[in-house]
Amino acid sequence: MSSFVLATISILSGAFSLGAVSIVYMQFRTRIVRFMLLFILSLFLISTGFWSSALIRIPGLSRESVEPFLLLLQSAGSTINIIVLPYFMAALINLSLPPSAWKLVWLWNSLFIAGIVISYLLPGFTRFLPLMGAMLVITIVFWLIVAGLRRRTIRDRLLKKSILFFIIASAAFVPLLVLDMMITSIPIQSLSFLDNFSLPVYLMTINAGSFLFAGSFLNRDPLADESGVTDRFRQTYNISERETELVNKLLEGLSNREIADQLCISVKTVENHLYNIYRKTDVSARGQLIHMLHSWEKG
Repeated sequence: MSSFVLATISILSGAFSLGAVSIVYMQFRTRIVRFMLLFILSLFLISTGFWSSALIRIPGLSRESVEPFLLLLQSAGSTINIIVLPYFMAALINLSLPPSAWKLVWLWNSLFIAGIVISYLLPGFTRFLPLMGAMLVITIVFWLIVAGLRRRTIRDRLLKKSILFFIIASAAFVPLLVLDMMITSIPIQSLSFLDNFSLPVYLMTINAGSFLFAGSFLNRDPLADESGVTDRFRQTYNISERETELVNKLLEGLSNREIADQLCISVKTVENHLYNIYRKTDVSARGQLIHMLHSWEKG
């Protein structure tokens, strides 16, 4: 019964978190919040599947009637999670990956999705599920390392704190999840109290953090909107009026020569301004700068 109570608290926290992020998205329609909403949705589906799994342990309930439903929820949640996580983390840490890297990400995701589909459609192949769990853990660990390496380049304090919270919570969760999987596969009597413990606790922690994150983001301005960069971008990165003009031209897709002609300055001056903007925003190329602005852009 304790696992059922834990799962119930987890699903309730997920519902509150999903509602809070949905409210933020309705007021603050940016790509990064959209990714966050999908990420929280994936956790909510996994929480619901875990709750269903705990439910069927209650005496008198038919396992056969609930098991396909919980497997579907967990499969859907895990699939959305592994697809959205790279985009969500890349947007959070302003990481612009080359097309070849995204192809590798999608190859990895395709293998995961294929395993999930096979396990769901062919009950005899449910032995693949631990492998899918291992792939999900590897994905989380990889992005934890990337986020940790990139965290110092982020100037937004709220975002920096949120990433640190996610890193700490997930770093604590990964060994617990591995231990949980070991206990499920190889019964370890002395650690049996940890069985089905790590996942709901992790989900509750992430949901609580997401709820606070969502509340803090209400009424915050994006870095860019349909008219160009906002005051928040200028104030956060100490961007001058001339640099603001230049960034807005970048968002219009103009080349250095076209920007120079429109602003009546030399190409060399444009390059100098770009160098200063890159230094202030901790990026190394216009693609990274545009990626950062679009991640927080409304629409």
